[in-house]
Order: sequence, then structure tokens, then C-alpha cells
Amino acid sequence: MKFNLSAKITACAATIVAIILVVLVTLMYKSSAQNLKTLFTEFQTLAVEGAFITVDTNVKEAQNRAQNMANIISKIAYDDENIKNTMARLQSVTGYLMFRVAFEDGRHFASEFNQNGVATIYEGSESENILERKWYQKVKSEPKVTIMPVRSDFSGHLQGKYIADVAAPIIRDGKFIGVLDIKLDTGIFQKRFEAFKNEQMPSLNIFITDINAGNRIFSHEDPEIVKIGSSGTSKEALDRLLATGAKEGVITY
Repeated sequence: MKFNLSAKITACAATIVAIILVVLVTLMYKSSAQNLKTLFTEFQTLAVEGAFITVDTNVKEAQNRAQNMANIISKIAYDDENIKNTMARLQSVTGYLMFRVAFEDGRHFASEFNQNGVATIYEGSESENILERKWYQKVKSEPKVTIMPVRSDFSGHLQGKYIADVAAPIIRDGKFIGVLDIKLDTGIFQKRFEAFKNEQMPSLNIFITDINAGNRIFSHEDPEIVKIGSSGTSKEALDRLLATGAKEGVITY
């Protein structure tokens, strides 16, 4: 069957219209995909900013509390029983996993919640060499509230936890007499991050790394990743970004 001129023109026109429709649909798809990507990037940015504020608020709260607790210790009677009673009251009010009070004369005490959630106060032994601890030496040399790098070299019920020491000087009559040290459990951050998950981003995951330890991941919702200290491609991408000297940015992996 031979097509007449009119049929050929109609066929060509239909083909052109079809091509235009395909192009328009493709462009609309690309535009929609880009808008969706931009939207999710904005969601992620807001979540990360919110997470940073959460961590910063918790750390600053620990700093303020450490100094306030140290000030309270500096004003009470200096005998052992009074110190332990005061520490017990501070433990019940603050709820920190553990905190220590160490004095220049070698005496030191610890207040902590055991595995059963019961607060206990005890005196430390000389074998602990408490005055040689990094947090003590740091605050002694620079008498101000100090946050030490996150570490996990603990035993007992603290074993496996990543802890940051928040230490404050104890000053009496203008003289340095000791240090109060709070053990801040970084595991609390993941519980706070749960608030950022929603229907739009159900798989959102926020983790924290320690740049003083090769960007080791110490806070992540997956305990296995915390144990390993790395999540593969995400850590590699972060390493590349930080290697440029940037303090913030967006990475894709």
C-alpha cells in the first residue's frame, strides 16, 4: 500500500509530536528528580544542623555542670564523709553515669551508677595513680573546664562505651586543690538523633567521628560499626573532604 502525501505528512507530524512528548517527559523527570534531590539534601542539612546543636548543647551542659559541681565541692567541709555525701546528692540530681573527685593530697572518690542502676560512692586506691591521669594533669596545668578526646579503654560496666571526660578545677581560696571529672557517655547522642527521623527520611542515619583518632566512628546507631570504627564508603568520603582542610561541606557516596 502506498502512502499519499497527506498520509506521509500526518505520519511525520505524529512522529515529531511523539518525540517532543518524550523529550518533555524526560525533561520533567530530570527536573522532578533534581528537585527531589535538592529537597532531600535540604532535609539532610537541617537534620545534621539539628544534630550538631543537640551535641553542642549536651556538651556545654556537661561543662557548666562540671564547673558548678566543682564549685559546690570547693565550699563544703573537707572531710571524707561530707565529700561522699555531697557527691551522692550530686549524682542523684545530675544522673551522669560516673564522676570522680580527686584532690592534690592524693584522696579521690568516685560516684557511679552500677549495672543495676544503683548509685554507689567509693574511695579510690593509690594504685590507680589518679593524679597522673591526663584529664587531671590537663586541668592542673590549665585550670579551666576541659573536654578530653573520646576514649573507650575502660573496664567493668563502662567497657565498650565511648566516654568523653569533662573535667573542671576545684578552687578554694584562690588555690587549686583538685579536679572534678564527669564521664560523659557519647551513646546518649544516638537516642537524641531519633527525633530527626520522619516519614520523608526513615533511613536517615547520623553518626559522629573523632578527628583526633583518624575519623574513627564512635557514635552510630549500628553497634557493629562502632565496634569496627568505620562504615566503609562514608568514612572514605569524609576522609577525602577533611583532607582538603574543609570544616564543613557535602559529600556524596
